[in-house]
Amino acid sequence: MLRCIRLRIFAAGLVFAALGCLSAHACNTPVFRYALERWMPDSYTGVLLRHGELNAAQKSIADRLQNPSGANRQPANFGLFELDISKGEDYYGAAVKDLPAAVGEKTGKLAKGETWLYVYLAMRREETPALWQGKLEDAPVEALLDSPLRRELARRLLKGDSAVWLFLESGDRANDQAAEKVIDEALKQIEKDVELPPREEPPEGAPPAPELRVKFSRLNLARDIPGEALLLRMLLAAHPNVKDAKEPAVFPVFGRGRVLDVIVGKDLNADMVLGVARFLCGPCSCEVKDQNPGHDLLISADWENLIVGHAVIDKALPPLTGLGELTKAAENTEAKTGASATVGSAKTDVTQITATSPPALPAAAPASLISLGALCAVVLLIVLAVTATVILRSKGT
Repeated sequence: MLRCIRLRIFAAGLVFAALGCLSAHACNTPVFRYALERWMPDSYTGVLLRHGELNAAQKSIADRLQNPSGANRQPANFGLFELDISKGEDYYGAAVKDLPAAVGEKTGKLAKGETWLYVYLAMRREETPALWQGKLEDAPVEALLDSPLRRELARRLLKGDSAVWLFLESGDRANDQAAEKVIDEALKQIEKDVELPPREEPPEGAPPAPELRVKFSRLNLARDIPGEALLLRMLLAAHPNVKDAKEPAVFPVFGRGRVLDVIVGKDLNADMVLGVARFLCGPCSCEVKDQNPGHDLLISADWENLIVGHAVIDKALPPLTGLGELTKAAENTEAKTGASATVGSAKTDVTQITATSPPALPAAAPASLISLGALCAVVLLIVLAVTATVILRSKGT
């Protein structure tokens, strides 16, 4: 598990580096804050099979799922897809092909007036079983969309916690207490030692960026706690290796309820906790959510309207120049001056220049060669990232 987590962060880091080669505009916003402000949670999917029209009671439940919100009446990241199989295979056949095999098998088993609901994880893979399935009228709608622990997770993240470490107890109190001590001591150390990236100043006239801080907290989850069975399933569906584990595990949750990964057993040590915490507090080099590790929890929270302030500063990127245009420009310059063209200095933010900057090289390489070299570097980094991902998948994660 330790190797798998490192591979995921390594692969993500390679992608970050490749993207960094394509733009000189680095993002100084910490990973945890960028995720909170910009990464919309993936939607969990409900697939409702029905044989004919719904009765009044069934329709009431379906309407509740079509407009999902928790007990706090805040929106949830959930979407419902309905399929009326009474209309024949010519109607639903194409749609079923894109759904898990279990859904297709169920279509031939429903009698008139019957329903069957499947709920799938946001990051559903083909082999991932349904989070919940059963008759629509038996669906635990309120427990699905909301729970006390998920509400507390959202509250802490919105209040400013860098991440909430969701601690899954093993049931062995001695082991749990030992693991809790490791986590708490490591998090206290990181809060003292880690410095966040320099804050970017907002454009003139824009409201000031919020003051960010390094703050972590732990939230315990017992395997048999009332009302949290579906939260436990959300965690274990993405990490089935933890299901039968006899040891405690911890899930770092950040952003808008995104679980970075799981640390369990012997991997649950100070070095691993510190490494993950540093990753979350480091600059967000990659703005593309799907290229980052993790999966989202189903949480009812009006994130957009509850986030206070914005630390992410939008910057206009320069237009990309193709290899052909760079080569042509270099040739034109050489023809006019009789000398090889050199790369001109880009307009740079003076705050990023230090007194110890290295001296200029005696001569610059032609623009076409620099651009080609950068492109080769990007391709190499992407190949390495893909290789790391393939290795990870071959390990069954």
